[in-house]
Amino acid sequence: MDDIKQLEIKVLTIPEKARAIKVIDNETYALAIKGLRKQIDASFDPIIELQNKAHKEAIAQKKKVALPLTTSEGILKPEISAWDTEQERLRREKERKLNDIKRKKEEDARLEQAAALEKAGDTATANEVLDAPVTIMPVEVAKTVPKVEGVSFSVRWRYRVNFPYQVPREFLKLDEVKIGQYVRMKKASGKIPGIEIYSEKVVAGRG
Repeated sequence: MDDIKQLEIKVLTIPEKARAIKVIDNETYALAIKGLRKQIDASFDPIIELQNKAHKEAIAQKKKVALPLTTSEGILKPEISAWDTEQERLRREKERKLNDIKRKKEEDARLEQAAALEKAGDTATANEVLDAPVTIMPVEVAKTVPKVEGVSFSVRWRYRVNFPYQVPREFLKLDEVKIGQYVRMKKASGKIPGIEIYSEKVVAGRG
């Protein structure tokens, strides 16, 4: 650890020195920064590698122990989801039927009221009663599916493409992998309408 501490102190002086350096030849280009970086790598890389190996080993052991549970969850999840979906369908169907019954009662009451008004000679009011929209307070059926600890549901909206040529342009995506392969192969001779092909230099030097 003393070596690392000394290395830290040494590295702290580098930024100030770097401000005074001008790259004018190969010697200044490959200045001592790379040498210090090698020292840093040599000091810390073995520690990092050991920790990474320990981390990976712990994850692998955890997955191995939990594998039967993971397999069981994979088997049961579709069953649980299907059952819950069916229970929700039945609940909504019951809710719909109860609301239909309630709406029918309201409509029958309207007809009786209009008939009474018509009999009394108040045709205008009877017509108003018949023309008025039927509104009811919706019946809500409570869910009966119990909540199980550790089991929850989330709704995932998905899609399927039925007619690809009808999909609007704003929902289309460039095939960047295919474009990249073409550009790397054709280089300056490549031509793609609407796309500029260019090159850039990237500094690649370390250690």
